Amino acid sequence: MNHFAIAAVFCVVAAFTLNGADAQSTGNLMCYNCTYTTVLGFEVGEKGCDDAFSATGISKISCDGSCAKRVLEGDIPATMRTCHTALEGECVELNRFEISAGNYISQHCCSGNLCNSAGALAFNLLVAVVAVCGALAVKY
Repeated sequence: MNHFAIAAVFCVVAAFTLNGADAQSTGNLMCYNCTYTTVLGFEVGEKGCDDAFSATGISKISCDGSCAKRVLEGDIPATMRTCHTALEGECVELNRFEISAGNYISQHCCSGNLCNSAGALAFNLLVAVVAVCGALAVKY
């Protein structure tokens, strides 16, 4: 088994988690905050975060921006639900935006409490870069 690929997967999950953790603020909006991925047969994160969503055991965070659900499709599939902070800029809706050959990101932005429990998917440069790096690590 390729240990570099496994390390890359854990880096992707860590980046997702840290991105959401940084979103904590004094805002009144509450968002679900979780990540789930499967790579090389390993499941990482909260399984309830994936579709079909289950709120049981999923953490919630205060948000000063909008709630977001992000889905990566391709070499390293992942689902992330978190806060898209005001510091990140406007949350942009994306539907299967190709970030590299065969790898896509979708993002859905919403502004109601815990609204990121379902729905479509906005672009986050950090997520895109990490996904591309992870896909390359698995490939090579």
